[in-house]
Amino acid sequence: MFDAAGKKICPLCSGVEVIVKYENALYDDRYGYRGFYSLLKCRSCRHGWLDAKFTSGELEKLYTDFYPRSGFKIEDYRPARPVSGFSAWLDGAMRSAFYHVPAGVRVLDIGCGFCDTLGYHAARGCDVYGVEADANAARVAEKYGFKVHIGLFDPRIYEAGFFDYVTLDQVIEHAADPLEMLSGVSKILKPGGAAIISTPNSNGLLARIFGKKWLHWHAPYHLHHFSRESMAAAAGKCGLELERAFTLTPSEWIYYQQLHLFVRPEEGRPAAYWSERGRCGVIAKIALKLLPYFHKTRINHLFTRAVDAAGAGDNFLFFLRKA
Repeated sequence: MFDAAGKKICPLCSGVEVIVKYENALYDDRYGYRGFYSLLKCRSCRHGWLDAKFTSGELEKLYTDFYPRSGFKIEDYRPARPVSGFSAWLDGAMRSAFYHVPAGVRVLDIGCGFCDTLGYHAARGCDVYGVEADANAARVAEKYGFKVHIGLFDPRIYEAGFFDYVTLDQVIEHAADPLEMLSGVSKILKPGGAAIISTPNSNGLLARIFGKKWLHWHAPYHLHHFSRESMAAAAGKCGLELERAFTLTPSEWIYYQQLHLFVRPEEGRPAAYWSERGRCGVIAKIALKLLPYFHKTRINHLFTRAVDAAGAGDNFLFFLRKA
């Protein structure tokens, strides 16, 4: 976005203090999509966004050819299970938005994947709906009778004020226009209804430590990186209010970050572990064998819980309420 003088402004808070945090330094370090990207950052609301524009055809190719999930076997489907207790706390198991939806409500899960969340809600007496861009989800929806729209989220499909809750787990960072998405969510929520969102925290401790090698820049798939301030600004423009925000991070994320440091490839090449086409050297192979044993010591878990307690974890949970 630009102001009248042609100066770049923040797409969420309209702030003019925009800096280039990483200039042509980020790339697809998992699946090998070609290209370098710059990350812009707003000093006012601390929002970050990728300085890139994709046509619908380019996005379709990006996710179809480089973000594959077609290997899912329908016989492997299992609904998500309730979690509780010390082990769940240590693992950060409540990190997903869907776990914070009460029983017996009407809920829409945008980005429902292979419907494991829908099975979880259905078992708790919810009237449940889903949206999923990956057509492979249709196989599960058809077999188990889930109400899933295959394609992009379109609020016109639903009645205004239809849902008690809308959830977006690791979805909004992929949106080319998050304000448009949140406006659509607001329209289909009942007055007093809530949207619950999980998304990576680019202002957290690990993003500062690892810099451009932070796992969750995930360029060019992650287009927007929210802060508390930028989510509050976005919500306010869309008829929503930010009620709560905190970090709650799965403990395995730091394990994935550790692996990624060893397998991170050059631009244009897929990474081992993340892609079947990826290759790695001897040191990386040794790391891939040894790091799981280190993770089992639970040091990663305790570190993650401490960082979350300080509000600087890798995963945000945002609770937005419709007035």
